[in-house]
Amino acid sequence: MATAMLRGLWQAVRPHRTTRGKTKGLEQVVLDEGSVWSHRLRAGGLRLTCREGLLWLTHEGDPSDTVVEAGGSVRLDGPGLVVVQALRRARFGPSEP
Repeated sequence: MATAMLRGLWQAVRPHRTTRGKTKGLEQVVLDEGSVWSHRLRAGGLRLTCREGLLWLTHEGDPSDTVVEAGGSVRLDGPGLVVVQALRRARFGPSEP
């Protein structure tokens, strides 16, 4: 019961919108300033591209965090949890590695 309650709370505080068009199982994500998005990768080799705004990104197992601005991208090698926060309203999604 506690897990279901926490999952519901997380959905309530995780304001983001997705747009149509999936690539590699992930969608385009739009985050308002300060909003957070997370995803657990089962494998590496994914490149996320910031198409608009400014993002802060951390990836489980990588000791450094990354700030990505519009037009920039970051390659995520290996499985693990990815957490992205919009430092300014942002739109991002997967791109070709």
